[in-house]
Amino acid sequence: LPFNDLEKQVLALAKAIPEAQYAWRPGTGVRSVREVFLHIVNGNELLLNVAIKAPSREEVMKQIERNAKNEQEPASKEKIVGMLAESFASVRKAMQDVRSTAALTRDVDFFGTPAPLGGVLANIDTHIAEHLGQLIAYARVNGIVPPWSQPAK
Repeated sequence: LPFNDLEKQVLALAKAIPEAQYAWRPGTGVRSVREVFLHIVNGNELLLNVAIKAPSREEVMKQIERNAKNEQEPASKEKIVGMLAESFASVRKAMQDVRSTAALTRDVDFFGTPAPLGGVLANIDTHIAEHLGQLIAYARVNGIVPPWSQPAK
């Protein structure tokens, strides 16, 4: 499953990047390494909420505002690795809980557009992959080789 690979790579990168580099950002107004990891955690939570709980638009907008504030949290590397692990476990559980075709094809409100639950859950993979790519670029610019790209010893 793509999700399993994404989880392994995000966690491996979170562990491989030195904590001192978590504050690095490529420019003003662009998320730092820490903020990207927190954005993945918050994005997973938001998309699961939309998929499973079907909140009102107002509730979603409030959650997006909270998420933006939470991304500014000065969390330690250790805390972020733990938050990522918990977040991925929540996504995995939600995906395992929704197994029937009927449930996966049920429409939910996806930011104002009806979308099948399965599509919203798949969007979690897309969101993680987008930010994993961003983190790989951040790591490489800072001379950090992603663990899965290192030559075998």
